[in-house]
Amino acid sequence: MTTANHLIKKVHKEKSLVLLSALVLILLLGTGSLLLYTILTGKIPCILGSGIIAIIFVTLVLSYGYAPLSIELSDRSLILHRGIGKKVIHYADMKHIDTYISKEAMIRTCGIGGLFGFTGWYYTKKLGTFFSYVGDYSQTFCIELKNRKKYLLNGEDRNYLVAFLKEKISGEKA
Repeated sequence: MTTANHLIKKVHKEKSLVLLSALVLILLLGTGSLLLYTILTGKIPCILGSGIIAIIFVTLVLSYGYAPLSIELSDRSLILHRGIGKKVIHYADMKHIDTYISKEAMIRTCGIGGLFGFTGWYYTKKLGTFFSYVGDYSQTFCIELKNRKKYLLNGEDRNYLVAFLKEKISGEKA
């Protein structure tokens, strides 16, 4: 999709991710409903049930809030639209971009591994520590910033996105 000088690419989600997210969402909502019922009928203390419901709610909000939805390419920056808010990465801050295909294990150090997306801090020997905003690992690319932060993203037509970003950062260097 293209709007005035902006290109928007949807973040593709693996079928297994969509299925897992739907099942976990149903499970969490069902658990919350059951807890609410047991609180109202007096079978468990209100403080305990409310605390568990709060944890479920926060988990859902954070998981959806960080979930990648689309990537917008503007004149000056890449804008990652998330469930709540957006992450802006300026072309001038980018050092290196390339496709990323990994056959090595990823270690999730802090994040969500499959509820609405694969988001959070991860580690691999090849990349080191990076932040992941991914819906489909078969279409990923890595952005390294001048401050050494790394982001793993994916979007429809990964090869086009990588070529576009490489062209933008080479233009920024000139």
